[in-house]
Amino acid sequence: IVYLQNHNAILVKNDKAISHFPVLDFKVSRNGKVYYRTQNGPFLSDESGKLNSLGGAVIIYLVSENGDVVYLNDQGIIFKNGAPLNQNQGKVIYQIRKTSGQKIFVAPNIAITRNGRTIYINDMGMLYVDQMPMSSHTAKVLEFKVDSQATVFYLDDLGRLFKNKIKILQKPVKVKTFKLNARGQIAYLTDGASKNLYFEDQNLSAGSHRVLDFSFTGSGEVIYKDDKDRLWKMGQLISD
Repeated sequence: IVYLQNHNAILVKNDKAISHFPVLDFKVSRNGKVYYRTQNGPFLSDESGKLNSLGGAVIIYLVSENGDVVYLNDQGIIFKNGAPLNQNQGKVIYQIRKTSGQKIFVAPNIAITRNGRTIYINDMGMLYVDQMPMSSHTAKVLEFKVDSQATVFYLDDLGRLFKNKIKILQKPVKVKTFKLNARGQIAYLTDGASKNLYFEDQNLSAGSHRVLDFSFTGSGEVIYKDDKDRLWKMGQLISD
């Protein structure tokens, strides 16, 4: 049981205080590891003390199921379990949003898998997995998604879509956007004039018309709209 004491914001685990300073927030992994940020910094700590952040304030931290922690400081350096990953490989870009007068830091270019693999894009558009480059240096990665099996899907600025390091579509069209359903199945939209929507290796029909947008149903099927504003589901017209 981990909780913050109301009167002084000290963090307590199983009736034992584990922080020396008031705590800003905390996270607990499935195996019981506790990570927290203090209000004086903020810096990131675990139960043994403060973790290395090269003197920078920790603005975002993610904890995997197995207890690994990945965090970003305000200098754009990303760390895993206290070790910097990108100190000499560019920086990770983050955004600052204000909500109710408070600053909220957002970094869509960072993810951690269940088993602790760290995935991130640096400011040069290179995609890395635990310091190892996954993408080609000839293009910039625009976005990535990770399924429950730690498979990485990513789209670069040349319109190429990859599954890990393998290009998914070999046709002379560019991929505009892609999504994963809850099962880890991929759907993606190309810039083709027609027949421009794919689900896994299946080309979904909208007749001779172009698909403009798509989403998934709760059961993972693809539902989409064509340029005549008609609605389709998995190749079947469902609304004129």
